[in-house]
Amino acid sequence: MGLRGKPAKGLLHQCGTALGARAARHWYPVSCYVGPSRDGWETNASYDQTFDKQDDRPGATSSYTAPFTGIHGWYWQNRTDRPVTLKLTATGFFVESQEFRRGQSPRQKTF
Repeated sequence: MGLRGKPAKGLLHQCGTALGARAARHWYPVSCYVGPSRDGWETNASYDQTFDKQDDRPGATSSYTAPFTGIHGWYWQNRTDRPVTLKLTATGFFVESQEFRRGQSPRQKTF
């Protein structure tokens, strides 16, 4: 799947998962480094949690086990002055997959 980001903006991709569900992902930006983090929103909670925040990097492969039922996502910050395309491959037990952009409705994404 490809995600396109504007200069100096972030990209957010989220998947609905159940407690204990396992997932793996591999991602890389096409033209620059981006700073990733992993976040989650527990079902019926009014706050989010950040699990893993990292410095800018050229890509990564990782896996996780969902610590709760809810939405689990990845956020990438494009700190450059040019657009970026991010390539994402994910496998696991997802209920749904969505891409979020500020000021727009969520987009359903298919792997």
